[in-house]
Amino acid sequence: MAILRKISTRKEDYKLIGVSVRRWVHEYLTLYTLAKDCTKSILLRDMVEKLIIEKREAETDAILITEVSNRLNTIRYNEKIEGKALPIEKYKLEVEKELKTRGLKQTYIEIILSEILP
Repeated sequence: MAILRKISTRKEDYKLIGVSVRRWVHEYLTLYTLAKDCTKSILLRDMVEKLIIEKREAETDAILITEVSNRLNTIRYNEKIEGKALPIEKYKLEVEKELKTRGLKQTYIEIILSEILP
């Protein structure tokens, strides 16, 4: 029976992300959340959301999408030089599969795929 944990949040528009932390961080988070009557999940979620809000001002989704596209084009260019490049359509299918697996929304995937050079 949980005596100290009575906060429950289950929302469908949330995704679980995992992270390993050092033992001392975990111990402090546990102590802090017990003292402040909140959960580690809520505390960390609020911290991450605050960070993302701040980061989005400097690096918009559009900027990050372009960076991903540029990385993919660089990878493809290097694979071409090494003679290991897949045909463009197969490369795009592999990229699409990976981006879906990572949980990226379809509209972003479509933009990224459209920016991949042949």
